Amino acid sequence: MIQLFLVIEGYGSTIDNRRQAVRDLADVLEYLRPRVKSFFTKQDEKDLYNIANNFGIRHHNDKQKTNYDTGLWLSWMFYYYLATIHVLLRKISHEELNKTS
Repeated sequence: MIQLFLVIEGYGSTIDNRRQAVRDLADVLEYLRPRVKSFFTKQDEKDLYNIANNFGIRHHNDKQKTNYDTGLWLSWMFYYYLATIHVLLRKISHEELNKTS
């Protein structure tokens, strides 16, 4: 995670570096997906993955929405996913603690 943060905040990071950092966080969310399905409604889950799947992060086809200021929005996407991962890991940890007590 620290390396991804340095990519986003690092001097001289390219748009491709930032896009890859967002993609990497989306991959972490995908990995957590089976464990956190109970935390989301179907619409929440759909909204969460909409960014990665429809804004030129994971897929590259004619249906992608790519007409946005990538310098600004990729940073926002990064922090949005990072904060979401943080909350989900805390929720998982909280549930595991409750199971053992």
